[in-house]
Amino acid sequence: MTRRFAILALLVVAIAACGDASTTPKPLATISTDGPTPAASEGGRPAATISPSPGMAARVTRVVDGDTLKASVAGRTETVRVIGLDTPESVKPGTPVECFALRASAEAERLLPVGAAIRLESDPTQAKRDRYGRLLAHVWLADGTLYAEQMIRGGFGIPYIYGGVPSIYARQLAAAQDEARTAQRGLWSPTTCAGNDHTPAP
Repeated sequence: MTRRFAILALLVVAIAACGDASTTPKPLATISTDGPTPAASEGGRPAATISPSPGMAARVTRVVDGDTLKASVAGRTETVRVIGLDTPESVKPGTPVECFALRASAEAERLLPVGAAIRLESDPTQAKRDRYGRLLAHVWLADGTLYAEQMIRGGFGIPYIYGGVPSIYARQLAAAQDEARTAQRGLWSPTTCAGNDHTPAP
């Protein structure tokens, strides 16, 4: 009997030891920090993930007109033709200053002051450069808004589709034009150009 009790006691001790081992905390797996960084949480819920802006960094060196600018890109100066935007001509050789052109250029200078940080995004639906050697790009302002959309929504230009091939932002540019036309802003006003932007300035 004594021997049986001794064996039973040993079994109880062994089972207890196994139970302790199974509840011993294990080290947590290492959490990867690669990838986008989430913003600080709000009210216990994670905020939107912060992602870098599209395109390459550049700085404005000069506004040529409403749809063309010069920018410093990777240490060189590029003439940039804004994709998807057409503004009235103000400096085109052999073309008279067109209706609302000076206002459009002034707005471009306001949105794109010299030295302003911008980002230039290429478009897979469009060429890299036009026939004049100008860099074709979507221009993103420092506040994260699309320059062409700002200009069109304000009535300073219209959407431009080259060769019948819409750009990747064509739909939102068209929506911005609808808004400007409905509100009769800028060149859509009957007191300015009534939508006929390529007519000589009065």
